Amino acid sequence: MSFDDSNVCYYVTVLLPFAMGVLIPWCLFKAFRTNTKVIVSSLAEIQHILNPASATIEYLVGSRARSNTRLVRAFHLTNTFVSIDTEVHRAFVREAKRLIPLKGFGFPFGGLAAQITAELGRSICSKPSKVDFDYAKFIQILTFKVMISTLFKVDLDSMDTDDVVFVTTGINTLWNLSKTTANFPPGLLEGINRRVSYWITDIENPLNLIIPVYETMWQVVAIGVVLLHHDPRACRLLETYLQNPTPEQFARWEGSEASVQSLISETLRLYPPVRRISRIISTRPAWVPSCLDSYFQQSVSADISILQRDMTIWGQDANAFDASRHYPSKLTQEQASTLLAFSAGRIKCVASSWAPQAASLLIAAMVKKVNEEGLEGIDIKEGSKLGSRDGWGGWKVISRHSHH
Repeated sequence: MSFDDSNVCYYVTVLLPFAMGVLIPWCLFKAFRTNTKVIVSSLAEIQHILNPASATIEYLVGSRARSNTRLVRAFHLTNTFVSIDTEVHRAFVREAKRLIPLKGFGFPFGGLAAQITAELGRSICSKPSKVDFDYAKFIQILTFKVMISTLFKVDLDSMDTDDVVFVTTGINTLWNLSKTTANFPPGLLEGINRRVSYWITDIENPLNLIIPVYETMWQVVAIGVVLLHHDPRACRLLETYLQNPTPEQFARWEGSEASVQSLISETLRLYPPVRRISRIISTRPAWVPSCLDSYFQQSVSADISILQRDMTIWGQDANAFDASRHYPSKLTQEQASTLLAFSAGRIKCVASSWAPQAASLLIAAMVKKVNEEGLEGIDIKEGSKLGSRDGWGGWKVISRHSHH
């Protein structure tokens, strides 16, 4: 076949655009992209991942959203954690600030935490055949009821405990399965949404707001209770805070040994509820057109659990619990910059000021009940190791009444 003008025309009009539009990007994709997740743990690397210099808000929001696509599959979320739309981000922040009280929330929140803890304790005591209760489930019920009731103004009497157990257990199940390729239990998400929408009627898809607040909060409470309920000084500080739940009391130091704020800060340092913060970052070389950005993406995880125990930053006792580390004159700027339980930069968690106070009140209510004298108190039976989202096997809340 002769190479005539029609052949040239064909190559120029069909094959060349195909090569430029498909083959070359595909080759670049294969050359530069890797499916292996990179894990970083140094302060400089993590700061570059979470708060890169000169990054636009579009880049930051998109980087986070692309790393959370599994949550769309699991929960059908549409919030800023899964959306690259900056307007969705702004709307979420506005709604979160509307719901989360920054002033005056302590007294109703703390009172409700104490009330629900007492009620849950009594419910164990009222069942002679049931001498213990799963510890993680107890904390999940407590956290969920208090937070949903206070943030969304839900009538506590409308929240049947069995329904709360269904929702909290279901959230945990879907979260864990979202990290795998397994199928989700049929009807589970529908059952969760049906119950949640019955309680919260004025917000479309309430899980958009519930998941970010509840899912990490209960883990912090569970760890905090275990770490602090044996410490007399911590118990005294927590009880005082429960009686006077103000920001001033939260930050007040007992000498230079501890404050409630330092207790929760040290809990979050040693046991951040999110050990690794993931992002999808751009690896596109400067000479490659921005329209090909999707071909140059890398999954990166910032391992803050390693950073926050770094002995070169926190000393040789970095793995030990010591609330006095956070005393203002002792805490270095470098140490403070490693405290990343709420991420960093312009898309840092909007609840970063409120959440530690709320968690401390939930911990305080639980610790008070554990230390309550007499048969109305409860005890904690320890398991083999500390859990996080999972790993609480063997941990139980035991009715003291059932032992007599």
